[in-house]
Amino acid sequence: MLLYPTRFQTARTGNKFLDYYAPHDVFHPGVDFNWGLTRNADKGQPIFAPTWGIVEYVSPVGTNGGLGNYLVIKHPGLAVWTRYLHMDSITVNAGGRVAPGQTIGFLGDTGTVSAHLHMEVLNYKGLAFIRDARRPYGGYPVGVAKDEVAAMFVDPMKFIGENDHVPLELPQTEAGWAIILRATARMLKRLGFTRKDEIQRRLQRKIERLRN
Repeated sequence: MLLYPTRFQTARTGNKFLDYYAPHDVFHPGVDFNWGLTRNADKGQPIFAPTWGIVEYVSPVGTNGGLGNYLVIKHPGLAVWTRYLHMDSITVNAGGRVAPGQTIGFLGDTGTVSAHLHMEVLNYKGLAFIRDARRPYGGYPVGVAKDEVAAMFVDPMKFIGENDHVPLELPQTEAGWAIILRATARMLKRLGFTRKDEIQRRLQRKIERLRN
């Protein structure tokens, strides 16, 4: 299991994954964590990296078309990217590495009306979608059909609950390799590979590429 990005975890959330949000005509591509009992109840609390990653993009300061201050982190071992919106401030830089539990910024209300963290998990299709926009990494699926959103984004709650931490460096122990194998097997299943023999072949090829 990975780490939740805010201190309240699942106890206080607003819009959930694929909820329809009529004001924006969007099937919600993420989860809103810590939607406070009052407008700014949670403003300023730390936001944590859920696992190992590399910071791919840090937005300029501003409302950024409603996204607010936002951040994109690549998680190579899990073949996904995470995006965090409406941050009060960001404490990491593009190209830097993050560790599980590291503070990456603080929860805010930039680009929105109530302090909360909007977190998304994107696969390769999702990354291509958010990058194909006038604002760098700023695409948002307004007006996109529900099944198309589901094909580009991953439920953050499942991402957190169903994955293990995968370090950025190659492991030096058998236990470390076991973590990579479990994570890769889950990734292959998410991509639609269900036959055990096919998954084993692809795992073997991945191990050979990593070790060579």
